[in-house]
Formats: sequence, structure tokens, C-alpha cells
Amino acid sequence: MTNDGILLVYKEKGLTSFDLVNRIKRGLKLDKIGHTGTLDPNAEGLMLVLFNQTTKANQFLVHDTKEYIASLRLGLKTDTKDIWGEILEEADYTMPNQKEIKAVFEKFLGLQAQEVPMVSAVRVNGKRLHEYHREGIEVTQPIREIEILELELLKVDKDIKFRVVCGSGTYIRTLCEDIAAEFNTIGVMSDLVRTKVGSFSIKDAVKLDQVIAGNYKLLELKDVLPYKKVQATSVIDIKNGKILALEYDSPFITVMDQDEVLAVYGWNEKKDAYTSVRGLW
Repeated sequence: MTNDGILLVYKEKGLTSFDLVNRIKRGLKLDKIGHTGTLDPNAEGLMLVLFNQTTKANQFLVHDTKEYIASLRLGLKTDTKDIWGEILEEADYTMPNQKEIKAVFEKFLGLQAQEVPMVSAVRVNGKRLHEYHREGIEVTQPIREIEILELELLKVDKDIKFRVVCGSGTYIRTLCEDIAAEFNTIGVMSDLVRTKVGSFSIKDAVKLDQVIAGNYKLLELKDVLPYKKVQATSVIDIKNGKILALEYDSPFITVMDQDEVLAVYGWNEKKDAYTSVRGLW
């Protein structure tokens, strides 16, 4: 079995993303391993794990939209914006009805600014926010532009359960807190499952024990990269980073040698041609 490719893995609750990929690396005796996006220990769902040579393509696989099934619990505020954090405040509230919830959801569709939570891995002055949080140091949290593409109410009982499709970089725990504010109360994320990354679905993912047992199938890089494929006329030229004087078709292209991926090239306006972004051989 070849060990170059992309694996769809179902990360279970209680396992960090770091532990997951390292257990796979040790269990399968891989030289290199990577992934395209972390999930918190208390979250579960789909992760794209990259084996060996495929790790070189990481930067081209992290900008997809993502789908989550999440739950919001009103009347609670914690230091991590989820139910697993330290409780900072509790408040009485009236559970909104479905019509009210759907009306608020409409307000969150589209582009908007979102504050990065303190428990994130985003760096400020060279240090990750979660490190500041752990040390109790206050720091200004960055504001990012995010996009919510779909927001669907699924169920209302003790919590508000919903499905969200969003752009990369969206923090669902912050979204939950912001939605709660629209109901004039406080709130936290109480559950999170990542169900899709781009066109890849959790239904095709395998769990850790299946991976270690060898019950998995890798996706080939050529089938995962989202760019138009162009056949190389000279493999040596591509490996030497030769500029490709092709007519502009898209910001990036995948340069192939038959069925093998050689590199990703990007459009360079100054040179009016495609130049090498990353060799992937």
C-alpha cells in the first residue's frame, strides 16, 4: 500500500489534533504527516490528514469552505466561549422560538468581522493566543473578515442546534457568542462536529482504530488539488522552476507529468506568465 496521499479521518472527542496525527504517524511508520485544520479536543469530525510527500501541498488544501453541526447554549459565559471552559457568568433567559432564531440567523449571512478567540492558535507578536490565555495575560485579539454562507436551524430544546457552512478561518464558538448577543443574553458553544471540508464529507472518513488496522484508502493528490491540470512539456524545466508563458486561465494551475503532480504554479502579473509556487514531486 502506497503511503503518499490524503486520508479523510474522523477525529473523535477527547483527542487533540496533534495526538491524532502523531498516533497515525507512529502506527503506520510514516516519515512525514500533516493536516489541513485543527479541531479542538472536545470537538469531533472530519480532518484531512496528509501522508509523506503530500505534506508539501498543505498550503493548497486549507482554503476550502467548511460545514459544521453545532449547538448553542444560552445563559452561560465562559473564558473559552464553550461549555468546557471556566464559567464567568450565568444569566436568566427566555428561549427564542424558531421564527425568532431564523430571523437572527439571517443577520449573520455574508461577510462580516469576527474577533479571534483567546483559545486559538493565531499568533500575536510571535506568540499564540492560547498561550497568552493560559498565562492569564491580556492582549488585543485580532479582528478577521469571515463569511457565513449558510445557517440552518436544526432543533431547539435545551440548546439551539444548527448547521453552518462558512469560509476558512471562522470560529464557531465566537459565532455562538455573537448569536446569543442578538437574543440579548450570553451563550456558549456546547457541541461541534465538522461534517465537510470543501467537497469532502465525514461519511467517507475513517476512525483512528481503522487507520492503525490498515483499513483505509488514500486519496491521490492529483484528485484533491482544486486547480486546472496542465501537462508539462519538460519535467526538468518544471523542476528547475521555468516560467510558463501560458494564457491566463486561473490564479493557480497544477502542472502534471502524465498522472503525477509536479508542481503548483501561480499567475504572476509582473511577468505576465505562470511561475512556480511549490514543487510537489
